[in-house]
Amino acid sequence: MGVGRERWLRFEDNSQAVWRKALPMLRDPVKKSVWAMPDPSVRQQARLAGESALANATLLAEPVHPVYAISSEQWKRAQQLGMRALPSPEPGACLWQIWRYDPNICPVAGSVDPLSLILSLRNERDERVQQALSEFEKGLS
Repeated sequence: MGVGRERWLRFEDNSQAVWRKALPMLRDPVKKSVWAMPDPSVRQQARLAGESALANATLLAEPVHPVYAISSEQWKRAQQLGMRALPSPEPGACLWQIWRYDPNICPVAGSVDPLSLILSLRNERDERVQQALSEFEKGLS
């Protein structure tokens, strides 16, 4: 059905069924992860991601090191501002996920969008994370 320049899709299945069917065709939005000290101007544009975003939405404990998502372009600008990847985590460092697309696609400020969060954590081996992710997913329906 079309209204002006809008297009509407109607699915016969409910949203959970559509998600389950689409899931095998979707990939992890995280291109790579790097440890780096936070830069205030970069962190202001970043979104909470990974375990930090999941902890913000569930009862999962906050990770020791905050996790943020930024685009490849944002990472390039951060490097121009002097942010450098660390070989391993150091006190005060953050884990920066460099995403395949801009993590700011969702209008809600603070965290990455829920579906991308699920995709980014679906292969996490930590049982606590998987349990929290399962509860998070149930809350979306």
